[in-house]
Amino acid sequence: MNILGFNFTKIAAQRELKLEKIQIKTKIDFEEPKKDDSSLLKNQEIFNFPFSYNINYVSSDSKSNEEQNQASIVFKGNILISGTKEETKDLLKNWKSKDSDSNLKTGIINTIIQKCTIKALSIEEEINLPFHINLPTIKLSK
Repeated sequence: MNILGFNFTKIAAQRELKLEKIQIKTKIDFEEPKKDDSSLLKNQEIFNFPFSYNINYVSSDSKSNEEQNQASIVFKGNILISGTKEETKDLLKNWKSKDSDSNLKTGIINTIIQKCTIKALSIEEEINLPFHINLPTIKLSK
């Protein structure tokens, strides 16, 4: 199976005026995969995997244990996958299974993380949010 394409359908960001004692939480969600009726590739089926990737900056109220959203970045998009009928049948059967160890499933999730992280770093810098990942740094040795 191969990843044919990746595209964003929505990118949104919002930030509150005050960011205090925040935690950064990320989450990937998938909608039901949809078969694409394209006859672009012979002997191959094409599936569209819609996704959303959210980065939330939350603060906890120590008195009520409620989380308050201080900022968020939301990505929505699609990944197109191609494969033989047997490959796509197995993938779709195991897609919802949490214990699935599909290399393709791992590849899909890694592609989403990579593409969204690159965009998110730029957005975080523009709206003055802390980066959601640790960037490499150097330290002087003594």
